[in-house]
Parts: sequence; C-alpha cells; structure tokens
Amino acid sequence: MISRRWRNFSTCPHASTHGAQKAQIGLGEVLTALTKLRSGLGIADPKFADRLGPLRVVFDLQESDGVETARAKVTSRIAAATARLPEDQRLAVDAAFSQTGPFRGKRYMERLEILAQQRGRTSRTMRRWADSGLAAVAEALLAGAPRTIRDPHWWTEELKVALVLDGPTPEVLETRRVVAARDGLAELDLAMTITEADADTVLNRVTFDVIYGGVLHVVAMESSDRVRLVLTLPRPLARGSAHEYTVRARLPADHELRAHYVCVPKYPCKRFDLRVRFSPADPPTAVTRLVDVYQRDVQDPVTAAEAVRLDPAGEVRTCFTDLALGRASGLRWRY
Repeated sequence: MISRRWRNFSTCPHASTHGAQKAQIGLGEVLTALTKLRSGLGIADPKFADRLGPLRVVFDLQESDGVETARAKVTSRIAAATARLPEDQRLAVDAAFSQTGPFRGKRYMERLEILAQQRGRTSRTMRRWADSGLAAVAEALLAGAPRTIRDPHWWTEELKVALVLDGPTPEVLETRRVVAARDGLAELDLAMTITEADADTVLNRVTFDVIYGGVLHVVAMESSDRVRLVLTLPRPLARGSAHEYTVRARLPADHELRAHYVCVPKYPCKRFDLRVRFSPADPPTAVTRLVDVYQRDVQDPVTAAEAVRLDPAGEVRTCFTDLALGRASGLRWRY
C-alpha cells in the first residue's frame, strides 16, 4: 500500500493583526456564528462564506481568499480544534459541519440522523454530542487551538492515481491538480508511505520520476517507511492559481505490497480518481471500496466496504469526492 500525507508548516502571514481582533470576540458570539455555519448544508453550502461573519477573523481568513481557499482553511481549523475531543464528540462535530462524504448534500438534522444510525444511538444523543463538541471547538478556536493540522498553502482539486500490478514491477502513476492558497507558492512539501518497506528499500530501490510539472527531490525518511519529497514548481504560483504535475514511483519487483491502496488527505482533496490494474494471470478473488475509514481499519475485514468488480481487462476504477481529512479512502483486495 502506498498512501499520501501532504504537509505544510506555515502560519497565517497576518496572524498578529487577527490575534488582536480575535481577542475582542466573545465566546457567545463565536458559538452563535458556528451554530449558523453548521445549519443547512454546513460547510458544503456553495455560499457558506457568506455566513461566516466574525468567524472570518477567528479562522484568519484574508479578503483575497476565494471560496475554496476559505473552505480549506475552515475545514483544517475545525479538524485541528476537534483532534483531542472524544471520538463521539468529534464524529458529531464532523457530521454537524458536513465535512465528510456521507453527510455532504444533507441538511443538519439529516446528517445527525445518519450518524445516529451508524453509531446505534438516538438523534437526541447526536444533538447533545454536537452541541457539547461545538462549545469545545469555539473555546479552542478562541484560545488558538494547537495546529496539528495547519492552514494549507495549497489544496487538491483533483488527484488521479493509476496503480499497475501486471508489469515487471509495481508502478504508481499520480497526476495531481493543486490550487495555491497563498501568493508565491514555489514548492510542494510531500510525503509517501510505502508499507512493508525499510529505509534502504525506499531510498535506494524505489525510483521516483517526474513526468511533468516540476523537479522532484527525495529529502529524507520521516519514519521507517515514510519518505519526504519536495516538488519544486516551474514558477511560483499566485493565490488561486492551479498547477498540475505527474509523478511516477516504481517499486522493486520483489517487494510485496499490502493488498490495498488508499489516500489519507492531510488537507482538503475535492476529487480522488483511482484505477488499479491487476495481473490477468493472478486476479484477486474480491475487491472492495473503502470510504472515509480510519487508517488502522483498512485491513480489518469487519470494516464496512462495498464490493466492486473487475472489468474484462482486469481493471477497477472508482472515484471519491470531498475526502475526509485524516481518513482513508481507496480500494482493498484479497487473493
């Protein structure tokens, strides 16, 4: 399995000014604004930015931020503010703001009802968790929540991945269209996790090539199987500008992949298109589709997954939209 985690370590360039303004906003005002924001379609509302009010200051939004940039910042900040909440509260807040796929396009009470059914609870319990979680989010935002998830310098408009398993070596071809969330974006700080691989394999036996869109640098290992990569762009991007690149990774022929491929977005990803081509001589007996699951549960057979079929060429294609931050979406299979 190869998964993606995209990193960015910057802070808002006008944090000090917004910090002074934030100090003048009371907890009640923030709670009222958050309650208004989660109503209706929540963050998924195409006109959600019109309902932010004082939250523009709380979320450190700039006048030049477009709707998608604002949505990316708000989503990241709320995810950071809920990171330390109990699971039930965190899930209720997530549903309340319509941040993950299953809840998008549904109205507030419909979203909580869906979560209630998933968790085997009552709608009343979901409302209680959502309200208590909202208060915790408001306090964290005003206090300056620890930014385990930081404001993105860029976000993904579309990610296309082709995993080829019928060639001489396993190969991944990734095409990503990114949008800059600030002026002067000159490089993308990336990371790739290759499970069941040690540092020597990742650094010396995996090959990384740029097909187009920049110059790729293999920087260092961030963990025993995760390597940090930096893509230097052909030219700096202005805020709101888009850029596309394609990177290929080739693994050693003798490296045995885990039987799944997932994307785990660190920052907003609007669309993820995944194709897997299996060997006609050794096709899997089953392929299933995972949507917004915890990464630790990807291989758990109890985890809910939808069965999908291979086509006559031995290929599977699936698409995901508005991926949940920090959750895994993709395919798994068994032989």
